[in-house]
Amino acid sequence: MECKNVVNALPAYLDLALNKGEEADIKGHLAQCPDCRNEALLLSSSWNALGVLESIQPSEDFRARFWARARREEKAREAQTGIFARFPLAPVLAGFLVLWMLGVAGGVRFFESRRTSSTPLDETLNRFVSPYPNDSIEKIFLEGRTPSDYHGGNV
Repeated sequence: MECKNVVNALPAYLDLALNKGEEADIKGHLAQCPDCRNEALLLSSSWNALGVLESIQPSEDFRARFWARARREEKAREAQTGIFARFPLAPVLAGFLVLWMLGVAGGVRFFESRRTSSTPLDETLNRFVSPYPNDSIEKIFLEGRTPSDYHGGNV
């Protein structure tokens, strides 16, 4: 048997609550293992020391006072009218709502920071307005002319 198993079974062994086979296994292990034997001795002496103490007797009205207090506490618990007593999931829902609001606010702020100050009309016009000078090939093409029309045929 392993020491761990023997130490776990020592209380039952000392109470004589094991079957004959288990008792024989533990007895054999204790004969060979000084550490487990010391553990059994400590546990046995602890039980013996507890037996020396005088027993405590509860007062005559102990049970009546105990059950009266239990009923009072039960009624007090039922009388709680706070929002968390009526709705036990309220803290979870409140936390979810706060996280949702933070997410929405963060999303709005993120998309506003990505947004430019131009309007959609400005963006459309910027696509068709050339960054090149007025007499560039692109400008001539956009006006529907040929380079020869613009430069007198020398292009």
